[in-house]
Amino acid sequence: MTRRTPSPRLARRHRLVVGGLSLLAVAGGALSACGDGGTAGAPDPTTAAGKRGLEVAKSNGCQACHTANGDKSTGPTWKGLYGSKVELADGKAVTADDAYLSKAITDPKAQVVEGFASIMPANSLSGSEVADVIAYLKELAKADG
Repeated sequence: MTRRTPSPRLARRHRLVVGGLSLLAVAGGALSACGDGGTAGAPDPTTAAGKRGLEVAKSNGCQACHTANGDKSTGPTWKGLYGSKVELADGKAVTADDAYLSKAITDPKAQVVEGFASIMPANSLSGSEVADVIAYLKELAKADG
């Protein structure tokens, strides 16, 4: 029995199909690892602004890297963040207040948290959306407190 060598076109198609399926498997695994976005056990927001902030975080993919329950992830956890002391990669320390968090959200590369890579993408959140996310972070800190 002789085996034919596949044509270059057929071989290329096979590589694309196998590569595509592999990519889907990896992406599916990564998404399933995200699970609840790190919110399991985190309190639900009670204020209107906090609820909007959670929705903004969900709809903009923030929870792919930040957790609300203290679990480790790609980015710093939000649990207990508001009002805490944050060590920066440049050796400085800041308090996670409205001003710092607003800057961290709108210009994420300006003050990178120690131990984390500077990979947070720039975003186009409105001022009110930023304020709502900060309101959500405040609620998480109060629940901790």
